[in-house]
Amino acid sequence: MARTSQRYDKQRYEAEYAAPWLEQCKTITGLADTINKQRMRYGTRLFTWLDGMELNGRLLEMGFNDGKSLVWLSEKYPYLEMDALDFNETLRCIEQPLRELVPSLKDVMYCDCTNVDKPDATYDVITCLDLFEHLPYYTYMNTLLECRRLLKDDGCLLVFVGQGEQPGHINLMTLKELLADAKANGFKVVEHREADRETLTVFAKNGEDKRATS
Repeated sequence: MARTSQRYDKQRYEAEYAAPWLEQCKTITGLADTINKQRMRYGTRLFTWLDGMELNGRLLEMGFNDGKSLVWLSEKYPYLEMDALDFNETLRCIEQPLRELVPSLKDVMYCDCTNVDKPDATYDVITCLDLFEHLPYYTYMNTLLECRRLLKDDGCLLVFVGQGEQPGHINLMTLKELLADAKANGFKVVEHREADRETLTVFAKNGEDKRATS
């Protein structure tokens, strides 16, 4: 598969990708039901990836969407302090029920993921699950660099890139391309974790920062 990159269209994303499920997630019951319907497929995958992995400290979820990963992460690691970020401001309407489902959730940010208002080395763990394929190429590259800035020296970055032609998938890439891009932005591979033939890659900081430019 060759890399494909399209221009991000905010209106198209919000109308075609978010709107169909968003209305029913505005209550804690509706959000919990939406997330539970995905537990068998995506929850099982996440728990398989994380089996035996110890995570501590403070975590940032980049691209939290409906919050399912936050809910499941809080179940497995209830002692983790969690922050969440998404560039889709329509998700503000589910913030309160999400906070009720994730008691350890601290800051929820709706902002540019390349310019996060947090100090250097804030986080022990950053997760980017099904995020990078939704970002224009240069935004994605600078998001990798911002993750490096935000991550502690002994922290880890967890990345899964979704595949296939779907609404909002504007930056498809191979695992080989992801690894090359991460290396160019100051990361090294710690390990790959498999679940149902899908790969979660664990990165650590390495080398010098290299600012990606448009």
